[in-house]
Parts: sequence; C-alpha cells; structure tokens
Amino acid sequence: MSSADRRQFPRVQFFSDSLDEVKVDWPDGEQTSLLDLSYKGMAIEKPSKEYSKGDKLNINLDVYGKKVEFEVEVMWSSEKVLGVFLHELSPVAQKLMHKLLHDRLKGLNLRPIDKKFYSDQLDCDKWYQSSDGTNVFIWKVSGEKSIQKLHVEYEGVLMEYFDGSVRWSWSKELDHYLTDDDNDTEVNSVLHKHLFAMRLIGLLSHLPQEELDFKHVFEALKKE
Repeated sequence: MSSADRRQFPRVQFFSDSLDEVKVDWPDGEQTSLLDLSYKGMAIEKPSKEYSKGDKLNINLDVYGKKVEFEVEVMWSSEKVLGVFLHELSPVAQKLMHKLLHDRLKGLNLRPIDKKFYSDQLDCDKWYQSSDGTNVFIWKVSGEKSIQKLHVEYEGVLMEYFDGSVRWSWSKELDHYLTDDDNDTEVNSVLHKHLFAMRLIGLLSHLPQEELDFKHVFEALKKE
C-alpha cells in the first residue's frame, strides 16, 4: 500500500498534554505513546528496540485500562517515530478502533457558529456545532485563555463544567450510552461517567479552536 493510499483514511492525533493519551505495549514489555491513528495505520513513539521495514509483530493498545492486541507491520521509521500498517483486525480491535476514532473525528468536524446566529439569551464566547446535533458552548475566564464554563451536548448526554466542577444529565432512554458495552452486565454509574468523560476529552482535544486552554476542564473530566 502506497503512502497516498494509506492517507486516504481519516487520521487523528493524540496529545499527552491534554490527557488524551493512549499507550502502546511492545512485545518486550516496553511502553510508548500512540501519536496518531487511522483505520489502516498508526504512528507510535519509537521504542528502544530497533525494528526494520517489513517486520511483523503484535502490539497492545492500553485504553481505559483495557489491553487490545493488534497485528502490525512496520512501514517506516524516523529518529523518534515508527509507522505501522494494521493487518486484519479482530472484532475486539475493530470495536476499539471505532471508539478511538469516532469521538476525535467528531471533534474535528465541529465548526464555530458566527455570533450573528446567537439568540439574545446565549451569552457564551464560543459556540461550536456539527450537523449531527453536537454542540459545544464555551465561556472563557475574562481576559484569559482558560475555560470558566462549558456545556457539551453529545449523543444525548449533557455535560456541564463550571469552575472545576462537572455535572451530567441524560434521559432514562439513553442509559445505554453510558454502559460498558464490552459485556452484558451494566457497570456502576461512576464508571459510566468516567468512560464518557474520557470520550469527551477525545472530542474536545480535536476541537478546531485557537486561544483556548482546556487544561482544567480535562483535569476535572479525568477525575470523573
């Protein structure tokens, strides 16, 4: 597969400084960070062991405390990064891939709404929206880049952040959004919120924005 062919697939980046981090476990036990991902490939922080183009190996992605195995082939390397091609994915790997890409691609597709479309009651500094009904409303700390207040409407769930605190709301019909769908048993509500909070970090870390600092928002979400 050529470089041009590989790049036809949507690709997202991962940012350790935003808490949007995924770790990769190598066969010898070393762990490095995933840098970017598409449906057919990954760029990974280079491990200590040298790998050559064409080498095939199995690696594990550590996501939300779960490890999922991927069969990969080394395609290229640089001083600090290793690029790999993903071979046929298991059903579990396909599911994880969808989860990792879904929210981040949603974030990339959010667009700022011009203030001339704001209602008289809407006093936020920024409003982002996508065609599927996702909304992000942002109120900044006066004169700063940091966020004082944030409302996110995503897949039927409302997350409200204000000055370090997080509040959630959703209807009974939407309980399935906040369940662990890797098994048939419903986990407790704390884990529900934690999983969705991590998804929102993925969404917001890819929001097309400038001069906004989500650090305190992400720290609060990480604690959920």
